[in-house]
Amino acid sequence: MDDLELMKSQEAQNIAKKLTEQYQLSKVVEMIKDNKIYFDHDKIKYRVRLLNSKEKDEYYEAISKKHSQLLKDENVLSEKMIIKKYREKGLIDINDLDEEIKKINANINEYRMKLGEELSGNANKEICEKYKSKIQELFVESYGIEIRKQNILFTSFEEQLRNFGTKYLAYLSVEKENPESEKEEYIKAFKTLDDFLVQEEELVGKIILYSKAIQSANN
Repeated sequence: MDDLELMKSQEAQNIAKKLTEQYQLSKVVEMIKDNKIYFDHDKIKYRVRLLNSKEKDEYYEAISKKHSQLLKDENVLSEKMIIKKYREKGLIDINDLDEEIKKINANINEYRMKLGEELSGNANKEICEKYKSKIQELFVESYGIEIRKQNILFTSFEEQLRNFGTKYLAYLSVEKENPESEKEEYIKAFKTLDDFLVQEEELVGKIILYSKAIQSANN
């Protein structure tokens, strides 16, 4: 497999992963009860919940520290600086990618309108399926461009800060059942962020997903 084929293969895998995550997120929202999600992993009971006021203060303090740390690192560039460097070297123009995404999203909305009109009248099944298929096709195309953009900007100041925030939020929001308590009681699952991040990838990913779902449901 040559480099171009490898890049296309990796991009396809990233798109599939992103689409799967979005699907999971929509399904996970159904698991939320009283702003909490309960689950078992490796015979341990966990729950993910909204942050309380004290935890929110800790979260914003951690974000502030990370912000200052990234600002001091001369090797960390802003998204604008990375975009400028790519443009100057005659590589991909990120602004062009943004315009492509806007056009595709406009087409998606157009087909959604057509689908809605068709469903509100005497719906023709064949036409409806055609519109649904086109929407899905455009959706995948849009995500493909988003992935290309993210792959370019993943080292940027903004993306590193967002990534850190997502992980820290998940770390703060997860608790585990206290094995020493006779009644149902949940305690802090992990002592530090590092303690959280060295856990099994499946567990970390699940907690991050559940944390995102709860935040999404409360925005």
